[in-house]
Amino acid sequence: MRHVGGEQRFGHQIGPSLSTDRLLYLGARGTIYRMAMNEDWRLSGQERYLTKARLEWRTWKQQQPDWDHDHCEFCTVKFGQGGPGEEVAEAGWSTSDGDHWICDPCAKDFASLFQWDFASTDDR
Repeated sequence: MRHVGGEQRFGHQIGPSLSTDRLLYLGARGTIYRMAMNEDWRLSGQERYLTKARLEWRTWKQQQPDWDHDHCEFCTVKFGQGGPGEEVAEAGWSTSDGDHWICDPCAKDFASLFQWDFASTDDR
């Protein structure tokens, strides 16, 4: 099972399997699919710095004058304040220091695998 163009999804992730290099997905009819972690185009070593991270829902704000956007650590969706006709996410999941941003779909897809702690906020 491979993602095509980064958009195809088969059901919902139900967590890591007993083998550390495979994920289990629950299909629409209750079928369990196995997928090697290296088959998801979005995974590229983020476990080194995002495993068991605490994530907070935040509105993106420019922190430095020369830094006008960030990207999702997985799918590279852009976070920032977009101009006319520009598609950007204005809010998403972030590490406490604001160094790493994750869009909501990727946060849902990888929550079990990365064992994230989602902070409760007034915004979410």
